[in-house]
Amino acid sequence: MLKNLFLAVCIIACGVWAQTWNIGALNATDVTATLDSEGTMTISGSGAMANWGNNVPWQNVIGNIKAVIIEYGVTNIGDLAFWRATGLTSATIPNSVTTIGGGAFWGASRLTEITIPNSVTTIGEEAFSGATGLTSVTIGNSVTIIGNGAFRNTRGLTEVIIPNSVTTIGDGAFRNATGLTEITIPNSVTAIGASAFSGATGLTSVIIGNSVTIIDEWAFENARGLTSVTIPNSVRTISVGAFCGATGLTEIISLSTTPPATHTGAFGTGSSRVNTSIPVYVPVNSVDAYKATSGWRNFTNIIGIEDETSIVNRKICDNRHGIRFAQNIVSDKAEISVILPNNERAIETKIVIHDMTGNVVHSGASTGSATGLSWDLRNTAGRFVANGTYLVIAEVKSASGKTHAYSARLGVKR
Repeated sequence: MLKNLFLAVCIIACGVWAQTWNIGALNATDVTATLDSEGTMTISGSGAMANWGNNVPWQNVIGNIKAVIIEYGVTNIGDLAFWRATGLTSATIPNSVTTIGGGAFWGASRLTEITIPNSVTTIGEEAFSGATGLTSVTIGNSVTIIGNGAFRNTRGLTEVIIPNSVTTIGDGAFRNATGLTEITIPNSVTAIGASAFSGATGLTSVIIGNSVTIIDEWAFENARGLTSVTIPNSVRTISVGAFCGATGLTEIISLSTTPPATHTGAFGTGSSRVNTSIPVYVPVNSVDAYKATSGWRNFTNIIGIEDETSIVNRKICDNRHGIRFAQNIVSDKAEISVILPNNERAIETKIVIHDMTGNVVHSGASTGSATGLSWDLRNTAGRFVANGTYLVIAEVKSASGKTHAYSARLGVKR
């Protein structure tokens, strides 16, 4: 008897204990959660977890949860399931889960990485909001909805790949994700939600897919690290404040022949306004339309991009004009030059080379009749660029007072 009593006291004193809850949505016993003495919660069974308000069954021990293992057969993670689980450092989600509920990992500030499997179609609102320690997220290729505020305030997140299955990026989805440096919005997405990347001050590169029709209000507010943005020809609406405070922009490229309906404050107002003297490149036949359109008419340097074609290795151009590429096989450099129409004489030339994420990798300027640039295939940091496609934009002022602008794609393979 004394021996048994000692064992019981030892179990309590040493904290060796386990708790189990029945948490199935349809039948409570369909899904169970067990928290062991090491702080690992195992969720097992078949079917959906229940959703809760702020009072999950394990609320009084939420701080003890260090790891969550969800076993195959469970089909969702309930709303607020691990709300404020500040001790949680890892979570394993199986390929049977289809929905991550709203606020499921809200405030799980010590969670550092998460893999969302291919079975998941919906990441609920505020699902990982405030998970400030999160540095790596892998989103499965079946996710269609990234809910409102899903990754809001994930300040440690430096990279996220949005799969081509996603159609909706919700309002505030990545708001204040200050560690993000680049984002590619795939062609499957049709709308960028309000404040989706607002406050993502570390963002230096954005690729907007060519199915996006609306850039909603405050979408890239205060994305001060952006230097260039290309707006695809699918965009029809740019709402108030979409690029307010993106004061690092040095150029805008809009590919739509019909200027997108743009709020007068889309590019900010007052001290938060994008510099209105930066070049805004638009289709050559649309310059006047942009100059007359609200939201665009504030810009004083709207330049028409002529045909996006290159004249490759031609010494006699037969009155054709555009960007000419040639390879210098002796120095292994790309020779880039601009041919003006009607033998016009150049007085000033600027050539800028971008990678396909919008980053400037090389640039050059010259005065006088020379319109060429010799590029040694190195970026601004002096390192060789990767093989791939690059966008060359050339702007030439001629002696007749005209400004010609061209763009062309240059393939690099070393």
